[in-house]
Amino acid sequence: MIRDPVERFVSEYYHCRHGTEGNPTLKGTNCKYMTRDRLDMTIDECIKNRIDECMEPEFEYFMWLCGSEELCRTKNANYQKKMLTSEFTKHRVLRFYYIVGIVEDFEPTLELLEYLLPTFFRGARAVYKTNKEIQLARNNTRTNSRLQISESSRRFLKQGPLKYGQFKNG
Repeated sequence: MIRDPVERFVSEYYHCRHGTEGNPTLKGTNCKYMTRDRLDMTIDECIKNRIDECMEPEFEYFMWLCGSEELCRTKNANYQKKMLTSEFTKHRVLRFYYIVGIVEDFEPTLELLEYLLPTFFRGARAVYKTNKEIQLARNNTRTNSRLQISESSRRFLKQGPLKYGQFKNG
Protein backbone atom coordinates (compact mmCIF):
# COMPACT_ATOMS: atom_id res chain seq x y z
CA MET A 1 0.00 0.00 0.00
CA ILE A 2 1.31 3.40 -0.94
CA ARG A 3 -0.10 6.90 -0.75
CA ASP A 4 -0.70 9.33 -3.53
CA PRO A 5 2.29 11.71 -3.23
CA VAL A 6 0.11 14.84 -3.12
CA GLU A 7 -2.19 13.35 -0.48
CA ARG A 8 0.81 12.29 1.57
CA PHE A 9 2.30 15.79 1.32
CA VAL A 10 -1.01 17.41 2.38
CA SER A 11 -1.31 15.01 5.31
CA GLU A 12 2.29 15.58 6.45
CA TYR A 13 1.93 19.36 6.08
CA TYR A 14 -1.07 19.56 8.41
CA HIS A 15 0.10 16.77 10.73
CA CYS A 16 3.24 18.79 11.42
CA ARG A 17 1.06 21.71 12.50
CA HIS A 18 -1.92 20.07 14.21
CA GLY A 19 -1.00 16.49 15.16
CA THR A 20 -3.57 13.72 14.93
CA GLU A 21 -7.16 13.49 16.13
CA GLY A 22 -6.07 10.97 18.75
CA ASN A 23 -3.05 13.03 19.82
CA PRO A 24 -3.12 16.73 18.83
CA THR A 25 0.22 17.31 20.59
CA LEU A 26 2.02 14.78 18.33
CA LYS A 27 3.37 17.26 15.80
CA GLY A 28 6.29 17.24 13.41
CA THR A 29 9.67 18.51 14.56
CA ASN A 30 9.97 20.74 11.47
CA CYS A 31 7.10 22.85 12.81
CA LYS A 32 8.53 23.26 16.30
CA TYR A 33 10.29 26.55 15.54
CA MET A 34 7.87 28.07 13.02
CA THR A 35 6.21 31.42 13.60
CA ARG A 36 2.45 31.52 14.28
CA ASP A 37 1.87 33.01 10.80
CA ARG A 38 3.73 30.14 9.18
CA LEU A 39 1.90 27.53 11.29
CA ASP A 40 -1.47 29.02 10.31
CA MET A 41 -0.61 29.11 6.59
CA THR A 42 -2.64 26.79 4.36
CA ILE A 43 -0.94 24.79 1.61
CA ASP A 44 -2.58 27.02 -0.97
CA GLU A 45 -1.05 30.07 0.74
CA CYS A 46 2.29 28.29 1.07
CA ILE A 47 2.34 27.65 -2.70
CA LYS A 48 1.08 31.14 -3.54
CA ASN A 49 3.83 32.69 -1.37
CA ARG A 50 6.45 30.30 -2.82
CA ILE A 51 7.58 29.05 0.60
CA ASP A 52 10.42 26.50 0.40
CA GLU A 53 8.38 23.91 2.30
CA CYS A 54 5.96 23.74 -0.65
CA MET A 55 8.41 24.49 -3.47
CA GLU A 56 10.94 21.84 -2.38
CA PRO A 57 9.17 19.43 0.00
CA GLU A 58 11.38 17.21 2.17
CA PHE A 59 10.74 13.48 1.91
CA GLU A 60 12.02 10.60 -0.21
CA TYR A 61 9.17 8.67 -1.81
CA PHE A 62 10.74 6.20 -4.24
CA MET A 63 12.20 4.06 -1.48
CA TRP A 64 8.83 2.41 -0.90
CA LEU A 65 8.74 0.68 -4.29
CA CYS A 66 12.16 1.11 -5.87
CA GLY A 67 14.46 -0.74 -3.50
CA SER A 68 17.87 -0.14 -1.99
CA GLU A 69 19.97 0.20 -5.14
CA GLU A 70 21.97 3.39 -5.62
CA LEU A 71 19.58 4.48 -8.37
CA CYS A 72 16.72 4.45 -5.85
CA ARG A 73 18.41 6.98 -3.57
CA THR A 74 17.07 10.28 -4.81
CA LYS A 75 17.82 12.61 -1.91
CA ASN A 76 19.26 15.81 -3.42
CA ALA A 77 19.20 14.20 -6.87
CA ASN A 78 18.94 16.17 -10.07
CA TYR A 79 15.93 16.06 -12.38
CA GLN A 80 17.50 13.47 -14.72
CA LYS A 81 18.18 11.00 -11.91
CA LYS A 82 14.63 11.45 -10.60
CA MET A 83 13.31 10.64 -14.08
CA LEU A 84 15.51 7.53 -14.35
CA THR A 85 14.49 6.41 -10.87
CA SER A 86 10.83 6.89 -11.76
CA GLU A 87 11.18 4.72 -14.89
CA PHE A 88 13.19 2.08 -13.02
CA THR A 89 10.52 1.96 -10.29
CA LYS A 90 7.73 1.54 -12.86
CA HIS A 91 9.53 -1.42 -14.44
CA ARG A 92 10.24 -2.94 -11.03
CA VAL A 93 6.56 -2.67 -10.04
CA LEU A 94 5.43 -4.28 -13.30
CA ARG A 95 7.94 -7.12 -12.91
CA PHE A 96 7.89 -7.90 -9.18
CA TYR A 97 4.64 -6.66 -7.64
CA TYR A 98 1.38 -8.55 -7.90
CA ILE A 99 -0.70 -5.66 -6.55
CA VAL A 100 0.08 -2.14 -5.38
CA GLY A 101 -2.77 -0.68 -3.38
CA ILE A 102 -3.44 3.01 -2.93
CA VAL A 103 -4.31 4.17 0.59
CA GLU A 104 -6.79 6.70 -0.76
CA ASP A 105 -8.57 3.79 -2.51
CA PHE A 106 -8.27 1.39 0.41
CA GLU A 107 -11.69 -0.27 0.19
CA PRO A 108 -11.49 -0.91 -3.58
CA THR A 109 -7.99 -2.31 -2.98
CA LEU A 110 -9.42 -4.66 -0.34
CA GLU A 111 -12.15 -5.67 -2.78
CA LEU A 112 -9.52 -6.51 -5.39
CA LEU A 113 -7.51 -8.49 -2.84
CA GLU A 114 -10.63 -10.41 -1.80
CA TYR A 115 -11.24 -11.30 -5.45
CA LEU A 116 -7.66 -12.17 -6.43
CA LEU A 117 -6.47 -13.76 -3.17
CA PRO A 118 -9.61 -15.03 -1.42
CA THR A 119 -7.70 -17.53 0.73
CA PHE A 120 -6.02 -14.66 2.53
CA PHE A 121 -8.46 -11.77 2.16
CA ARG A 122 -11.99 -13.23 2.22
CA GLY A 123 -14.12 -10.92 4.37
CA ALA A 124 -11.41 -8.25 4.69
CA ARG A 125 -13.74 -5.37 3.78
CA ALA A 126 -16.31 -6.44 6.34
CA VAL A 127 -13.64 -6.61 9.06
CA TYR A 128 -12.24 -3.26 7.99
CA LYS A 129 -15.66 -1.60 8.19
CA THR A 130 -16.91 -3.19 11.42
CA ASN A 131 -13.92 -3.96 13.66
CA LYS A 132 -13.98 -1.39 16.47
CA GLU A 133 -10.20 -1.51 17.05
CA ILE A 134 -9.53 -0.82 13.38
CA GLN A 135 -12.01 2.07 13.38
CA LEU A 136 -10.45 3.53 16.53
CA ALA A 137 -6.94 3.29 15.04
CA ARG A 138 -8.14 4.92 11.79
CA ASN A 139 -9.81 7.77 13.64
CA ASN A 140 -6.98 8.35 16.13
CA THR A 141 -4.28 8.51 13.45
CA ARG A 142 -6.20 10.82 11.11
CA THR A 143 -4.50 14.19 10.67
CA ASN A 144 -6.13 16.82 12.84
CA SER A 145 -7.51 19.97 11.18
CA ARG A 146 -6.50 18.86 7.70
CA LEU A 147 -7.76 21.28 5.05
CA GLN A 148 -8.53 20.49 1.43
CA ILE A 149 -6.10 21.62 -1.22
CA SER A 150 -7.30 23.60 -4.25
CA GLU A 151 -7.23 21.98 -7.67
CA SER A 152 -4.70 24.55 -8.91
CA SER A 153 -2.34 23.76 -6.00
CA ARG A 154 -2.83 20.03 -6.59
CA ARG A 155 -1.93 20.48 -10.27
CA PHE A 156 1.10 22.57 -9.35
CA LEU A 157 2.43 19.91 -6.95
CA LYS A 158 1.76 17.06 -9.42
CA GLN A 159 3.44 18.84 -12.32
CA GLY A 160 6.23 20.41 -10.28
CA PRO A 161 7.72 19.49 -6.89
CA LEU A 162 6.05 16.06 -6.65
CA LYS A 163 6.11 15.14 -10.34
CA TYR A 164 8.29 12.10 -9.75
CA GLY A 165 6.99 11.33 -6.26
CA GLN A 166 10.12 13.04 -5.00
CA PHE A 167 10.45 14.82 -1.73
CA LYS A 168 13.93 15.56 -0.37
CA ASN A 169 14.49 14.29 3.12
CA GLY A 170 12.52 11.91 5.35
